[in-house]
Amino acid sequence: MDLEKGKSGQIDFFKSQKKSEKITNEISITLMVSQLMDKVPNAWQAFRIIDGVLSELREKGESEAKIALNSVFIVEEIKKDCFRWMLEQSEAIFRRKLDEGTVFLHLLAEPFFNLNWQMAEKIEMQRNLNETAVTLEKSLFEPHYFSNYNGLEKAVAHAINNKDVVAWWHRLAVKGTEYSIQGWRREKIYSDFLVKLEAGADGIERLYFVESKGEHLEGNKDTDYKQKLFSTINATLMGDIKPKGELELINSKEKISFHMVFENEWENSLNKILVA
Repeated sequence: MDLEKGKSGQIDFFKSQKKSEKITNEISITLMVSQLMDKVPNAWQAFRIIDGVLSELREKGESEAKIALNSVFIVEEIKKDCFRWMLEQSEAIFRRKLDEGTVFLHLLAEPFFNLNWQMAEKIEMQRNLNETAVTLEKSLFEPHYFSNYNGLEKAVAHAINNKDVVAWWHRLAVKGTEYSIQGWRREKIYSDFLVKLEAGADGIERLYFVESKGEHLEGNKDTDYKQKLFSTINATLMGDIKPKGELELINSKEKISFHMVFENEWENSLNKILVA
């Protein structure tokens, strides 16, 4: 790790002169390793990383006292660097497993039926006291209570419901209770809507997962990751649902894809997606 100031991807640990809680001229590599182990749980690997960074700093002429004074800050920067590296490696492994077919988004047949996501026959809905139910005729579930929607979700739901090309749609339940996908990060992604389109002239029926995002969320790290994952999965699927297992789908013509619409342009985005 090169920590020299002023070069791309490099950090000057000593610019801010941040100090550890206990001021000392002695470097405690044991303490630094223990601090790093919440990100690098293997003590030997944590020691190897810390030892390598300290060697580089000494080669640059940093004194033992200065390193000791900034040891907490040094560990925090190493944690950030390790996390960035982990995400890069996780994405690379995820993409390789997609190419190899180890990771897939397919319909599962025998003997893997228990791994399929199945929509419930009934779902529980929250509502405010004396709230009036709303009917949206193309929704798979009735009634609807808009206290469960934010302003953007409500507008998107109405727009989806009013599209002639839509056969049916479903507002996926709150986070953690219905369909989700997971990419190279630990957290799962829960889309807002599942939309089924009528078959087009090509005879293909389309299933779209749609997630709506407020304008203030556009461009943040979480949203960028979701967009990148959606694009990756869509490119890998090429729109095809293929069975994994002993059964075959005869003359199956269905396509699936994932989409994100933003508050400042959601109507144009939906108009581009929801077409025959």
